[in-house]
Amino acid sequence: KACQLLTSTEESILDIALQTGFSSLSSFHRHFMELMGCSAQAFRNEKRAIPKKDWKYAPYQPKE
Repeated sequence: KACQLLTSTEESILDIALQTGFSSLSSFHRHFMELMGCSAQAFRNEKRAIPKKDWKYAPYQPKE
């Protein structure tokens, strides 16, 4: 579920961690890294299903 939320919403990683049953961001990061082999932010940047609202902060340049 965390992976789905990371790629389909703009919710903060802390909010996603809390929604998926973690009581702290550090435990979420540790568990996510063990399962996925990368940080939640790196996963989000690579797999993002929707562009960010403000393209300046997106990990890629917008198509013109």
